[in-house]
Amino acid sequence: MRCLNFPEIISSMFAKRKVFDETVKTLKPVYCTDGTSLSIQASRNHYCFPRNNEGPYTQVEVGFPSVKPPESWREYCDGNFDLKPCDTVYCYVPLKVVSEFIEQHGGIRAEEAPQLVLPEPKLPVVRSFIEQRRYNLTLEDMGLQS
Repeated sequence: MRCLNFPEIISSMFAKRKVFDETVKTLKPVYCTDGTSLSIQASRNHYCFPRNNEGPYTQVEVGFPSVKPPESWREYCDGNFDLKPCDTVYCYVPLKVVSEFIEQHGGIRAEEAPQLVLPEPKLPVVRSFIEQRRYNLTLEDMGLQS
């Protein structure tokens, strides 16, 4: 199984973004392998800690998840958690909490979030079809194409 350090990956998203005249480019939504999506942002204009454009961030702003987050997210909700949990922003969410959410939804789907820098997979040459589907592996990941 590909074991990824999601807090490190999320942090790398912010390190790679462009800053133009103190304006930070907003990152694309992150998609999980089960289709769940969420917006993860951090800058001096977002609800994050530290509240600057450099990071490294320990808390981030999460917006508009495509599925209702767990009850533990209620304390971070900026809107009405009971009526519109998917149409709101979650403020100062610890990276660990965001990582757990991503893991519960199968991890990050790399082709949907090209701004991420993922570690090289260390996989044997032959993988079963079930593993390919489960881990969303490409033929190149499985060593069958270069």
